[in-house]
Amino acid sequence: MIWICPTRIEWRSYGALPLLRGRFGRKRRASPRLQSAVSLVEVLASLFILTLSAVGITAAWRLADYQELLTRADRRAERILREYYELQTFAPADSRPFTVNASASPSPSPITGYLYYPKLIAGQSSSPQFGKMIPFSISMTNGTTGPQLVLTYTIPSYGTQASRQVTKTVVLNP
Repeated sequence: MIWICPTRIEWRSYGALPLLRGRFGRKRRASPRLQSAVSLVEVLASLFILTLSAVGITAAWRLADYQELLTRADRRAERILREYYELQTFAPADSRPFTVNASASPSPSPITGYLYYPKLIAGQSSSPQFGKMIPFSISMTNGTTGPQLVLTYTIPSYGTQASRQVTKTVVLNP
């Protein structure tokens, strides 16, 4: 049988550790077994770093979610304004949402609604399934170039920013 280990131990040494004889007969001291342990300070520092990372990731995620909500609301507002423009321009006179009389101003009653209907998470089946967020109103005004549709919606607040109003306008063709 062939011996695979090229090292043999000699116990005739003068120190506390035995001498090891290597492959080529050189002597070397055996190192004591190092015990690695994690101290409480290292654990607490790791938890602190992980907590800061989690807070940073969560803040970045919330900001990205808010930016996506603003983009979604802006696109939805543009679609609604385009739909009412087409309806006011191409629909028969009795089907138009706003009436324009030559002697009177355009109809004063604006059309209202919501741009975003988030799905609600609720434990009861009697609660509504969708919420209402980002209210808008669309009205017709007399502009300098003629009648125009004005859509106004309110962006919700985020962090230290207060909620603000956004207005989109389109001029109607005569």
